[in-house]
Amino acid sequence: LFGFVMDKTSYKTAVIIETVLLSIFIASLPATASGGKIMFAIWIWAIYLLFPAIFALQPAVTTQTFGTKYGGTIYGLLFTCDLVLNPIVGATSQPLLDATGWSGYFVSISCFGVAAVLVNIFFPRNPNRDGKLKANEEETNNVSTGLEENS
Repeated sequence: LFGFVMDKTSYKTAVIIETVLLSIFIASLPATASGGKIMFAIWIWAIYLLFPAIFALQPAVTTQTFGTKYGGTIYGLLFTCDLVLNPIVGATSQPLLDATGWSGYFVSISCFGVAAVLVNIFFPRNPNRDGKLKANEEETNNVSTGLEENS
């Protein structure tokens, strides 16, 4: 779904739509108590529809930004953040829940989505459209294969 949105618009548009919707659904999850099982089911379905979108968008935008030579390596580095963040989330979730309750917990989590939107506002609409990174990659390839003329 969001790969299609990215193809038709841009990474920036797709990730901002995804992040805003996900933040809204997470922040409003406690409100589902008044809506019953159907509302809760719709919210959970929406959250599970939205959060994997980043896994569809990141490989494409990483390769688009850094080229095929470095895109895979940088993409792998992006996902090593889970090694750092998961223990932090594990250590802070219960104290946060104890201090703020479920509503505060979900609003706190959705604040990270707001931060992601703010970061993505400064991201280029279509990275690498001007060819600067691609030209640099071609220069690097020429140097590493000995094709650059330096006589």
